[in-house]
Amino acid sequence: MSTANIYSAVIFDLHPRISGYIDKLNKAGQIDLDGNGYPFLLGVEKQGPNHVCQVVRNGQQENFIINTRKQRDPVCSWDPNDGYVRTGGKRIIQVDIGAPAVAQPRPERSKRTIEAFNRLVGQLIDE
Repeated sequence: MSTANIYSAVIFDLHPRISGYIDKLNKAGQIDLDGNGYPFLLGVEKQGPNHVCQVVRNGQQENFIINTRKQRDPVCSWDPNDGYVRTGGKRIIQVDIGAPAVAQPRPERSKRTIEAFNRLVGQLIDE
C-alpha cells in the first residue's frame, strides 16, 4: 500500500470518541496494522457534526462515520459480521540487554591540594 499511516501523527489530536473507537476496532482485530504495530489510519475528515475516518481493513481502504456529539453507533462501510479478524498482532521485539554489568566503582576525582593550586597559579603567571 503506497499511502502513509497518519495514526501516530494525529492520535493526540483526535476526539476521544474517535480514538476510542479505533482502539476498540484494533483490539477486536478489525483494522490492519502497519509495520510498527499501529492501527492503519489513512485519514480523518470532518463533515458537519460527523467525522469520516478512512482505515485499512483486510488490505482494502474502508471507512466509518462517527458523530462525536451523539451516542449512536458508528456507521461502517464493511459488514461487521463478515468474519474477518486480523491474524497476528503487534510485533513483539525482544531486546537482548546482555549480562548485567558488574558495578564498577567510579574513580574518585583527585582532591585539590595546595600543590595543585600553586602549580595552576604558576602556569598562569608564567604565561
